[in-house]
Amino acid sequence: MTTVGQLILSGVLIGSIYALMSIGLTLIFGVLRIVNFAHGEFLMIAMYGAWAITRFLGLNPFIAVVAIVPGMFLFGALIHWLIIRPGLDKPHLVIVFATMALSILMQNLALMLFSADLFDVPPLLGGGPLPSARSTPSLNSCWVSASRLPPRRRCGSFSIRPISARRCARPFRTARPPC
Repeated sequence: MTTVGQLILSGVLIGSIYALMSIGLTLIFGVLRIVNFAHGEFLMIAMYGAWAITRFLGLNPFIAVVAIVPGMFLFGALIHWLIIRPGLDKPHLVIVFATMALSILMQNLALMLFSADLFDVPPLLGGGPLPSARSTPSLNSCWVSASRLPPRRRCGSFSIRPISARRCARPFRTARPPC
């Protein structure tokens, strides 16, 4: 693979991370009406966690997901319980300022613990260039194809709609997805 090809692939992968972050932020604000300025810092902590598991335990970053996802879920639940939940009945700006302060705190703690140096994960495929994937559909093309289906065919569309349609709806009493 040429340098230009590797740069294009790297740009697509970083763009995918940004897209995933923006989808999560949009989903949180669109459904729950909570502005979370610390959203990027949660991703930063998850990435540092994957790096630490890879570096110190020698595990594959994809295997580190098994520990990172439940850990970040518990950390997010703790932040919700300690910071966001007490501010839900207060003016909207209380949560904005609280999550902004949390964002600054998490950035500075990470800077003190890890410094401003770049960290990398060892190559996953042996360190050589990635093989050409012309004959196999990529995960991205499968996702784009699935997102073009009518809303009644998608799995998650029915579980989100009732929450955003009625503010008093309970999240655990949503309609079941048809698939």
